[in-house]
Amino acid sequence: MPQNAAFESGAGDESRTRDLNLGKVALYQLSYSRILLLFSLVFRAVC
Repeated sequence: MPQNAAFESGAGDESRTRDLNLGKVALYQLSYSRILLLFSLVFRAVC
């Protein structure tokens, strides 16, 4: 086992974005779409 094996494990740089703002925007959009889905389900139940 190489000495730097601890640094080789894990997801690495390829599966994560280095742009933190992009991650925040994606989470915001996911939560917003969830709110719209819940609103549409409630609206259908009322009408």
